[in-house]
Amino acid sequence: MSQQTFPTSLAPEVFVETVQGNLQLKGWDRPEVSVQAQPDDLNIEEQEDILHLSCQGDCTVRLPHGATVQVGRVQGEARFKYLDDALQIDQVAGNLTLRNLAEVQVMSVGGSLNARNIAGDFSAESVSGDASARNIQGRCQLPKVAGNLDVRGVEDSLAAGCSGNARLRLYTLDGESYSLEAGGNLSVEIPPDASVNIKLHSAGESIRLRLAGETKNLTVASHELALGGGGAAMQLKAGGSLSLEAGARVSCGWDAGAD
Repeated sequence: MSQQTFPTSLAPEVFVETVQGNLQLKGWDRPEVSVQAQPDDLNIEEQEDILHLSCQGDCTVRLPHGATVQVGRVQGEARFKYLDDALQIDQVAGNLTLRNLAEVQVMSVGGSLNARNIAGDFSAESVSGDASARNIQGRCQLPKVAGNLDVRGVEDSLAAGCSGNARLRLYTLDGESYSLEAGGNLSVEIPPDASVNIKLHSAGESIRLRLAGETKNLTVASHELALGGGGAAMQLKAGGSLSLEAGARVSCGWDAGAD
């Protein structure tokens, strides 16, 4: 593999058109873009602080933290880390890993999704495998996850759905609305001092509530309750059993060193 380097500002625009192999893209503090790939696989066009690239094989890109990045299609797996501006991704055929990023929009993931430490809104329209989202500082939207779903530490509103089992852990309820639907079982933990109106539905007619030190097992399909005088709106639906606990553990905070 060879490496090509292109001087830029600290906030260039980078368009990754297609990558036929795996893609690794990582921000750094240098005013330049570095691309590592097989020479015959790589096509790069550069003009006025804008860079377009395509690669027929695997590709590793280092670029300024402040770069704006748009990605077309990655045929293999993709990893993105350490960007301070918007990231847009159309399609990743394999697994997608996101770490320490700003606002992120993803259209399609063919494998599994693992996102952590997103300092803005985060959305992934379609995920064919399992999905995990942790420490999302803005709104979180995961409407179509084919596998299991694990969400932890969303600081704004949530709208998500999966075909498998789902687990949700919230440490604050600062958003206006929270909606989560699981085709299988659903487990939810919220803060003990939460102020929220909750609608619960279990197709399996099994709802378990652990509130204020008291546990209730309800053999009903639907139930409603208001905690702390009400406030945010929450709707929870499960194809199997549904468990709700008020007493989520305190968040461990921003995982700055997570891989």
